[in-house]
Formats: sequence, C-alpha cells, structure tokens
Amino acid sequence: MDDIEQQAKLRDYAFKVLSFRPRSCHEIKQKLDAYCAKKKFPENLAEKVIADLLEKNFLNDEEFALWWKEQRSGQKAKGYRLIKIELQQKGIPSEIIEKVLMQDQKSQEQELASALALVNKKSRLFAHLPKNEAEVKIANFLMRRGFNWSIISKVIDSVGEKAYN
Repeated sequence: MDDIEQQAKLRDYAFKVLSFRPRSCHEIKQKLDAYCAKKKFPENLAEKVIADLLEKNFLNDEEFALWWKEQRSGQKAKGYRLIKIELQQKGIPSEIIEKVLMQDQKSQEQELASALALVNKKSRLFAHLPKNEAEVKIANFLMRRGFNWSIISKVIDSVGEKAYN
C-alpha cells in the first residue's frame, strides 16, 4: 500500500472519529497516531491528514471549545472552572479557552442561575439538615460541579435567605 492509499485510509478514519462528535486537534492527533501505530503507517501521515482537516475547517479548536462549553454548561450544569480543566485536558490552548469562556458578557449571571437551579433541584436533600451542615453540603456539591467560590457563596446566601427566614 503506498502513501496516498494510507493517507486516504487515515483520512477516512479521521472522518469516522469526527462523525461521533466534534474533536480537538489534540484528540484527533492522539487517535490518528494510535491508528498509524496499529496499522504500521508512517507517523508523518497523521500530520498531513490533520493539516488537511484544518485547512478544510473540519478541525477547529475554537469551534470545538464553544461546542464543549455549550454541552457541558447545558446538560448537568458544570461550572466554568471544570469546563476549563476539561478543555485543557482536550489539548485546547489556554488563549482559546479564555476567549471562549469569557465570550459571554452574562456568563457570571448564567453560571449563578445554573448553580441555583442545581441546588433547587437537590433542595430536598439539604432541607432536613441543620443550616451549617446544609451549607457545607451545598458548597461541596457545587465545588464538585466546578463552580467557583464566589458563585457558591452567592448561592448559599440566596438559599439561606429562602430557607431560614
């Protein structure tokens, strides 16, 4: 099999991987490198395929980061801190992460609303507990979801006003 056929097979594999969900350049590179090692293809083919995908805009780290942020903040409401860590693990450059996460002017209000909605959903779990214990559990719950302390303290203040007045 010559280089052109191998490159075509590798490109087909990249499209297969991209068909499931968008991927970062780093993720695709890992997948293609593993495929090349398995099939004993030259390592430089992965670079050529990635360059081709980037040129044709099938790979775009900024669009991927936006998509990831929407997915993660929509489903089970994750805080920006956790989304930032996940994007770093996906190999997204920090300047793109900052740009994407700070793109929303209302991001602080949206994050607060998400955190409040999460706590309201789980309110029955905290209702029977003493105030201090409930606040600790709420704080721990929101920290595990990636919310920063300023959001957590606002949520605790808000919940405390409703629950204890």
